[in-house]
Amino acid sequence: MAPASIKAADADVPGDERRPVHPKLVTRGANDAFPALYAHLSGTLVITDDHCVAVTAAKTGKPTTIVWGHGWSVREDNGKATVYDAAGEPFAREGDRVGLGGGTSERFAGKPCVTGTVFEANDTQTAP
Repeated sequence: MAPASIKAADADVPGDERRPVHPKLVTRGANDAFPALYAHLSGTLVITDDHCVAVTAAKTGKPTTIVWGHGWSVREDNGKATVYDAAGEPFAREGDRVGLGGGTSERFAGKPCVTGTVFEANDTQTAP
């Protein structure tokens, strides 16, 4: 399973405001089993120093890498990362407060952006 492709969408953003590297998103593969996890993670959508989409948890203040459902993607819009659901609808922008259903997982070890336990989000999420 590879991260979703990154679509450059910052062509209208002045060069000095663009990120040197586009954000990366970890997603489940089309045939990966649904995790059936029912925990909740709330916090702020951020881009980590290694350019990965994460949520800085409200409780800990530490970023947690998110594994999104198959078909989710990320791109930059006006200098901020925006996460899109599998239908191509915007879910949240960098800096937005989010609440995600899912749970912790270690089954993505060795994938880009994964340095330990991740929060595996359920396929369907509701934007705040």
